[in-house]
Amino acid sequence: GLHRRGDRLFSVGPGSVPGEYRVIPGDTEANDLVMSHVSTNYDRSGFQKDWNVVFPLDRLHQMAERGTIGSVADYHYSFMGATAPELMETSARNLAGLLKEVKAEFFAAATRPPAVYRGNPFQMEVAIAFGGELKTEESARILRFANRVPLLYQQSACSSFKAVVETGWKNYSLQQPRGGLPVGPIVIMIHMASVWVPFTSESKEAVADYDEIRKEMRLALQECGRKLGIYLRRRQRMKKESERRSIFERYIGEIASACNAITGVDAKKLYAALQNQAAKKTAEADQRLDDEGKIVDDGGRLAKDSDVIIVEDLQTGGSEESKNDDLFGGVTLKGRRKKTKKKATRAKKKTRR
Repeated sequence: GLHRRGDRLFSVGPGSVPGEYRVIPGDTEANDLVMSHVSTNYDRSGFQKDWNVVFPLDRLHQMAERGTIGSVADYHYSFMGATAPELMETSARNLAGLLKEVKAEFFAAATRPPAVYRGNPFQMEVAIAFGGELKTEESARILRFANRVPLLYQQSACSSFKAVVETGWKNYSLQQPRGGLPVGPIVIMIHMASVWVPFTSESKEAVADYDEIRKEMRLALQECGRKLGIYLRRRQRMKKESERRSIFERYIGEIASACNAITGVDAKKLYAALQNQAAKKTAEADQRLDDEGKIVDDGGRLAKDSDVIIVEDLQTGGSEESKNDDLFGGVTLKGRRKKTKKKATRAKKKTRR
């Protein structure tokens, strides 16, 4: 039952949350900790003399300094004892989700300039992770933080949740039901830093909904969304070019043999020339990423963006072929007809003059 002074006390009975826990930052001092264990049979004398009896944070830091352990975590989590394991399952799963590494292929972050609500300064930070090993058929997962402390309950009442719902994720090539979260392999992380975070209640589980705060959240989400949209459209083009090349290479051998039989041209030279032509027309399919996961291209926006990371090993494709492109990179017959009509119209005008 350890928690910081000012945090909501652990409680039992009506209104309590079974299996709830509190977050204790690693730089917490002993005088800032309170034990609200409800059992009258629990002996608190040891804790009052030395907090390391129940929470050995000092000993852990000493072991890290000696090299016995690698490091000490930035945050620690305290549960109330004497709780049935089945009642703690939901909270344990939520906590495990926060501690688990997000294995995605694309990461983007955005930091908004400082702003003010009701005279209080604040700043918003947003990051998104997409693809990789994330589940594709579930709604987006939202990780909320206030001054680096995770917010785990009352998600729908939080201003960050409302900002995510209001953002038009369809503009960034994601599915989104009306009035709901985007659907796809995506994790959204929102952090609010402020000298006075407005919570909805004393439990400090959700950020209050102020217009200035929600606006800054939405602008940061849109900035990350634009980066994601650029990445997804690029992946779509790369997949399309790869498919076009594979279709072309499927018939290169037959074309070279047929031309050799008809005209006597060297089949090997023609085969090599056709392969080179296919490579030129579908050059985008050969683009690669550097050792930092950034796109190596001709100076595109993502290649110059320090807030974007792309993991090559976890990349997944997915695209819709352009309706106006043919197999070899030109316009379709419909597009050619339009151009021909324009040329004919210009010729008629010149003749009349």
